[in-house]
Amino acid sequence: MIAAVSILSLVASVLGNPISSSLEARQSCVIDSLSKVAAAEKCSTITINAFTVPAGKKLVINAPDKATINMNGNVVFAADTTFKTTGPLFTLT
Repeated sequence: MIAAVSILSLVASVLGNPISSSLEARQSCVIDSLSKVAAAEKCSTITINAFTVPAGKKLVINAPDKATINMNGNVVFAADTTFKTTGPLFTLT
């Protein structure tokens, strides 16, 4: 009897307090390097702080629908005369 009550309590506790899914958009994220872009692409508000994109790299941000994007400062692209590319260095979709 005690085991059944314990199991029912556990089930009620889990169902009553679901763990938030990692798939849900987080509220706000900051990008201040290329390494932060992937995590920020899941956020509803993205703030891009000043940073330098390394030579030979592109800045591509695939933001969620209806996301708010704020730019605080300059994004500088380091020069590399050997870097050949087609298309833009900065893409925001």
